[in-house]
Amino acid sequence: MKRYSLICILFFLAFFAEAQLLYTQIYRFEPKNAAFEKLLASQTKGDSLFIERNKNEILLKCYQASYLSAAINSQIWQNDTVYISVRTGPAFELKELRMGNVPLEWQSIPGLHLVAGKSKLINPKQLFVGLNQLLIHAENNGFPFATVTLDSLDADSNGIYAAINLKKSQLVFFDSIDFGGTANIQKNFLQNYANIKPGAPYQEELLKNLDARLSELSYIQVAQPLGVYFYGNKAKPYVYINKRKASSFDGVIGFAPNSSINNKLVLTGDLNLKLVNLLGSGKNFELAYRGFLNNSQDLQLKINWPYFLNSKLGIDYAFKLMKFDTTWLELYNDIGLQYRFTGNNYIKIYLQSQTVHVLAADTHFVAENRKLPSVNDVKNNIYGIAIRKSTLDYFLNPQKGFLIELEAGAGTKQIVKNASISDVAITSNGKTYAIYDSVKLSSLQYKCQGNLMLFTKLASHFVLLTQAKGAIIANENLFLNELFRIGGLKTLKGFDEQSIFANKFIIANLEMRYLFQQNSSFLVFWNGAYYKNEVHSPQFTDKPWGIGAGMNIETGAGIFSLYYAMGTQKGNTLEIQSAKIHFGFVSFF
Repeated sequence: MKRYSLICILFFLAFFAEAQLLYTQIYRFEPKNAAFEKLLASQTKGDSLFIERNKNEILLKCYQASYLSAAINSQIWQNDTVYISVRTGPAFELKELRMGNVPLEWQSIPGLHLVAGKSKLINPKQLFVGLNQLLIHAENNGFPFATVTLDSLDADSNGIYAAINLKKSQLVFFDSIDFGGTANIQKNFLQNYANIKPGAPYQEELLKNLDARLSELSYIQVAQPLGVYFYGNKAKPYVYINKRKASSFDGVIGFAPNSSINNKLVLTGDLNLKLVNLLGSGKNFELAYRGFLNNSQDLQLKINWPYFLNSKLGIDYAFKLMKFDTTWLELYNDIGLQYRFTGNNYIKIYLQSQTVHVLAADTHFVAENRKLPSVNDVKNNIYGIAIRKSTLDYFLNPQKGFLIELEAGAGTKQIVKNASISDVAITSNGKTYAIYDSVKLSSLQYKCQGNLMLFTKLASHFVLLTQAKGAIIANENLFLNELFRIGGLKTLKGFDEQSIFANKFIIANLEMRYLFQQNSSFLVFWNGAYYKNEVHSPQFTDKPWGIGAGMNIETGAGIFSLYYAMGTQKGNTLEIQSAKIHFGFVSFF
């Protein structure tokens, strides 16, 4: 038994050693052509698949430069070096291109139709695009070693006539994905996350950005680029990932002047517990408590269970209990069913349930104005759909990529009769009635939200974040306690937490970041908003904006954050004495 195990180990060591063998490629063009000298200087080491792809790229670039008879003349392997001779031939104009041996079902792929024609000369750039699309289609349908050339060449005074010669090579299927390193992750989760199914035809697009998608997982660190091991008709992806401390406990303390108490400083707080990748299955648990101005308190809980029962379905749940000052109590539940694509991208359906209970009804307002006050008891049920798409290269400090989050829903709104308000007797034309007798208690309500973040690398260490987020809630009889609440570090910096009420808003955020370490940065920012409060009488709109600076510094124990921001609203000027200071510490374990 021990001898058998040793033989197996030696076999796999030999297999992986062969699979990872990298070759230096040296190209020679006949005749020598200065236009391709830069290609000679840019070659790097690669495996056998890299060599084949590079040969395809060289030929396509030759075609793009009108060397339509270019071909690989010879290929000689010497130890870890391959010498490839390319015969370019003379330059031609392409008059007609036939599909040759391209399968009929492949002839309709996007981009390929651009290269076919009989009535005019074919643009070399179109030829390059079309043939490249053909190769990409082959790579994503089980043929990673496919090659494409032009043959059946026939020339006359008008140009050259050619046909596409597609060599698919062997049909390749995925084997199971495997990994090395210290990461604590279940193999089933990894395969679902990468969207790789053993036995499915090889798809290059699933592997092309897999390392970047793995970097979105806060608890994984990519140690080195992935490898793909080919044997027989199988392709075995192998990723190199280490464990990263990502579960966290953090607290943020804020100091802000409160105009309602003679601009004295008020202490605000934010405590968060996050447990990620429970049992190596990608499940997450979050618990957060926040205390903000006017003695308000907010308790939130979130659970995310991806790939439920090893399927493409995921479940998320959010709970919130909030007491706003001494005015109302809000209970919120949100449950979603996700269909997950590659990485953390998904589309989901959800149900949101909101119940608001007024703690102190304004009966005096009802009696004086003969209408409901701006705060009232309500029950809302919203059914909707949401999508998430991300191409960020790194979750903590992205340098490039985008994030899109959108959701839209509709449902029933129920105005709940408050006993204190019901007892208010209103007399009109000699008749006495309760205010709820003249109110439509049930109606349709709409709610939409969106967030777009774009990260652009401008130069070494400098990254520009451009962000736009907005939301709208629509109903014929809205109340203040149903509106969105914006302001604070996570929405509109330079303003009190959740101090701005709006049923419509859009926020723009620009940040210039200097990344001096992977998880450390200095930044300056500008953020501004346009919002509308249609519950306020008369309706109110404003364009608040703020500026400031901040930093996030990684230490041995966690990440320390400090932000300084000033804001202006309602036409006022920026005032230093109204600036907001936030600092906090995130400890990972």
